[in-house]
Amino acid sequence: MTGSFAEKARTRRIVALQAMQANRTGVSPKAVNLYTAKASRFPPVDRVLAALSSQEPLRLMAA
Repeated sequence: MTGSFAEKARTRRIVALQAMQANRTGVSPKAVNLYTAKASRFPPVDRVLAALSSQEPLRLMAA
């Protein structure tokens, strides 16, 4: 599950407002995926660990 709590809460509020407005106008609301996958700005953990384990241990301790 990605995305912060604030982003998910904002999306839920938008969906709720759209549903309320659709009830008034008689139009069916558009389906919205609440948990869309977002590209992370950080590399995956396994890739970072693989890169670190390929380094020399003494060099890592000196850093």
